[in-house]
Amino acid sequence: MTARTLPFADLSQDAVFASHCLEHIQDFPNALRDWFRVLRIGGFLVIMVPHQYLYEKRIAPPSRYNGDHKRFYTPGSLMADIEGSLQPNSYRLRHLADNDIGFDYALPPDRHSGGCYELELVIEKIEAPRWPLALEDPAPERPSSFDAIAAALAEDVVRPSDAGSQAITTLPASPYALALYDFGKSMPARRRIVALKLDHFGDFIIGLPALAKLREAFPNDHIRLVVGSWNRAAAEACRLADEVMVYDFFPENARGGWNGKPHTDLELFHQATAGVFDIAVDLRVDEDTRHLLERIEAHTKCGIGSSVRFGFLDVVLPFDHALRSTNSYKRISNVLYGPERFTSRMPGRSAFSHTTDFKQTDTHLVYGPYIQLPPGRYRATFGLQMSGLPIRLGRVKITIDVVRDVTETLASQTYSGDELARLPAPLPAPLPAPLDTDGLQLEFISDGGLARYEFRVHAAGRPLRATMTFSGVRLDQLEFAAAARFHRADLHIGEQLSLLVQLLADRTRPLYADRRGPAAASAGPPPALLARLPAARYRIVIAPISNSDLRDWPIEHYVSLVRMLAQQLDCVLLLVGTRPQTGSIGHIVQQSGRPDRVFDLSGRTAWAEIPAILQAADLVICNNSGIGHLAASVAAPTLAVYSASHQPQEWGPRGVHSKALMAVLPCSPCGFDSLAECPHQHACMQGLLPEHVFAQAMAILDGDGGDAA
Repeated sequence: MTARTLPFADLSQDAVFASHCLEHIQDFPNALRDWFRVLRIGGFLVIMVPHQYLYEKRIAPPSRYNGDHKRFYTPGSLMADIEGSLQPNSYRLRHLADNDIGFDYALPPDRHSGGCYELELVIEKIEAPRWPLALEDPAPERPSSFDAIAAALAEDVVRPSDAGSQAITTLPASPYALALYDFGKSMPARRRIVALKLDHFGDFIIGLPALAKLREAFPNDHIRLVVGSWNRAAAEACRLADEVMVYDFFPENARGGWNGKPHTDLELFHQATAGVFDIAVDLRVDEDTRHLLERIEAHTKCGIGSSVRFGFLDVVLPFDHALRSTNSYKRISNVLYGPERFTSRMPGRSAFSHTTDFKQTDTHLVYGPYIQLPPGRYRATFGLQMSGLPIRLGRVKITIDVVRDVTETLASQTYSGDELARLPAPLPAPLPAPLDTDGLQLEFISDGGLARYEFRVHAAGRPLRATMTFSGVRLDQLEFAAAARFHRADLHIGEQLSLLVQLLADRTRPLYADRRGPAAASAGPPPALLARLPAARYRIVIAPISNSDLRDWPIEHYVSLVRMLAQQLDCVLLLVGTRPQTGSIGHIVQQSGRPDRVFDLSGRTAWAEIPAILQAADLVICNNSGIGHLAASVAAPTLAVYSASHQPQEWGPRGVHSKALMAVLPCSPCGFDSLAECPHQHACMQGLLPEHVFAQAMAILDGDGGDAA
């Protein structure tokens, strides 16, 4: 016997007592359902778990005192797990309380707590009423301020776009707008490509392998190559472009220096790049010509750089050369990154500061500048100041972070509005001298390499008539390691350009062959069980569970969706999953009310059989999971439901018939790994309603592209 399953018959026990067990169980929904299964009507389930703020005393896992803890619990998150695992109206909550009897509040977080430090929960099993919950019930209420911000930011977070092999459309919906990602956008049979190579002669020669790779990747497309006039003969001789045009952005001889301005009139550039192109690519590593892509009329624009700094780029290869200016023996000291280097949601902006009145809150107000740093230990000083009326400042929480490569938080600190109001004036720009104690400071360590570092300011809460000013971040290197002069792993400039072309090719062509095309590959013979299914117009495969509770659409949403599909379509529905997921999947099948149309395949199929099952489906519905990517690889029509934790443009199923649907929220992407970390009650998934997914499923099955809300 284990704590996950009990060797008792259904409805046989008066009580189940689970003390400090639930936090150790990865598959907690099935454990809760099994504990609940054995209770008789009127029986009690008693659960005790460590309290996140009394025992763990930290914001997110891992646990400081028990490495086996899978989750942290507050009263809200514990109740959320209960509600997400058990059928509504099958129980009543009788007791939920913090137990801090004898708790020693004087002990700091680095010392194990004394006294009691747990949560107590008691639910009673009841006879479920005969009436079901209405499908049109609204999603759980959330703070109105969060809903208002989500509505206000919907168009800013995701604007309709159409680039490469991917199209993104914003759909109006309630409670939140939706973003629909289509990874199978068709491309023209013969595309028009313009490539900029405005370098001097030596750099042009270095880029020839990349030009050859461009020709190889787009053999049937028309390529216009724009070069400096001194490179025209070489460009025509290499026969890698269909036409060659000239424009001198630089002087041919830069020995006398260059003032950073175009050497010849930009009207000549417009003439060289006249027309409408499917693709425009800048084949220069340095950033000085990147802005020229904005002047070209093209559906897809591609270059090396930062997607934050060059927001007009659709395909971006992160640059590798930024360390050339800092990778030396000189210590970085008193370097100010002004507010203009950051992405900002603060409405008031000037050359020296950004200001917010907190109308936008519960979101990151400032983030950037995505820089590389030599190895060493650093101190970042944030220029922040609160001003205005001191009313309700205590409710405001400002969190500053140092983050590496978008997801890894190296240092973090939270301050109240009252603490910010006592800080000195914002940092001047530029700073006259290092400050040792003024301002909000974080220390962190850079290990060098190609990592990108950013500094974030997050605001939560809203004061009464107060403002906050951001004047930048000052960086000081406290300790440093001498960087090697020679790195064998450094990318050559020519290699970076070849990588850019390869990225462009990957983003503008399908990764997998269409199963209906001549190059389609078979996923293998279908399992015999498919032959035993009843006849139906549609065969729909649903994979409702991933390996993360944060990425899972709620089980009850899947129950509602399966009911809609089974009642309104001539279809059979196959629910797939692993053996440990049989409890949750069995619950969906049981609640569907259509055992003749809904079939549970969880734990009944080998992994080797899954590709054939997916390839034979008219539609696959799943979360952000391996099943979604497997379905995309066999070109099955796929609709993936995405939470706010990861963006589909980074993690989506890139198949020719694949789509992803997500709610547009200001907290996305959060990058969290566990539902217990979410401060908004899983709004991204709770607010993506069954009727939203049903509408997209119907659109895909009808073959209209899936843009219904």
